[in-house]
Amino acid sequence: RNRAGGGGGGMSPPSRGGGGRGGSRGGVKNNGRNGGGRNADGRIAGATGPLNPLLEEFRSSKSTAWTIFDIKGSVVDFCQDQNGSRFIQQRLEVAGSAEKEAIMEEVRPGLTDLCADVFGNYVVQKLLELGDDEMREDILQNALKGEMLKLSMQMYGCRVVQKSFETLDIKHLPVLLEEFKDDVVNIIHDANGNHVCQKIIECISSKAVAAKAAGDAETAIFLRDQIQFVIDDILESIASLSCHPFGCRVLQRILERCLEPQKTDVLDALQ
Repeated sequence: RNRAGGGGGGMSPPSRGGGGRGGSRGGVKNNGRNGGGRNADGRIAGATGPLNPLLEEFRSSKSTAWTIFDIKGSVVDFCQDQNGSRFIQQRLEVAGSAEKEAIMEEVRPGLTDLCADVFGNYVVQKLLELGDDEMREDILQNALKGEMLKLSMQMYGCRVVQKSFETLDIKHLPVLLEEFKDDVVNIIHDANGNHVCQKIIECISSKAVAAKAAGDAETAIFLRDQIQFVIDDILESIASLSCHPFGCRVLQRILERCLEPQKTDVLDALQ
């Protein structure tokens, strides 16, 4: 499910000689777009310039011998293309540290925009899933920090935010959650944001329950306390949220996943 959709034929390596070619970019263009409509060629709607020559070559080739080093200088263009994004995701499944770092080097300046891109978001998710701790922290600092609320309410960005809660070390939770304080109800009311709120409750509560079961009371308490502000804000609006199409789902996650004291607080408020 973490693949960008679409077909695409086989792939063959470009002729070697001087690294990657064609239309290189230093960062993501069209900053601030929402990753919306695309032309038939996979580019954002309204784009009229020529395709990256290397991307055109890739699309018409028929072998699977390409690597990230073959698209040096064009990684961002590939991330924003349906077939290119899928290729990078496939390479990340088997890539060594050098290939992964080559991707990070090119996407770093425009990570936040890629999070909100219809195809680029899948690459960022794969980097969170398959990168090392240093790469995950790089994504936190260069894409997520200061952008969590905005991305959570964006169609594609919300997927990256959810993946961050699944993959980042729990020591980063205070930074990840800080932006949500005082906006919990607004997030729940949002068609994209409510999925983020459900994921927060699901991931953090599951880890808290596991820590408690393992006898690690300190970690369980830390994790419980991280989402207590979410529970408190929900309790203040529980009557309306329980009848809301998104709010009721968030309440279900609490009753399914949270530690018993938090479940009890919600049940008491509902009664």
